[in-house]
Amino acid sequence: MSDIYIGSDSTKLMKYIKRDSYDSVLDLCAGSGVQGLNIIENAEKVVEVELNDVAYNAAILNGKINGISPKKYEVRKSNLYQMVPEQFDCIISNPP
Repeated sequence: MSDIYIGSDSTKLMKYIKRDSYDSVLDLCAGSGVQGLNIIENAEKVVEVELNDVAYNAAILNGKINGISPKKYEVRKSNLYQMVPEQFDCIISNPP
């Protein structure tokens, strides 16, 4: 697996994501999954959406490394909303 760079924009965004509780969170352009994993304690379910193969696989791996249940954390390979038919309480994104 390739190294995944987590830029300063990602770490800054993590500080500003609301810490309310959510039933469902959608993370568009998820990259390695850092934003969704950051908010997962405050959500019943987090869905990560990523198109890039390397980042998609990294997001899956990061969920497994962190011991997150697949019922609570799902990664989808998709171009934005293409594979996202449901509605969410919170949508976050840090696009390239």
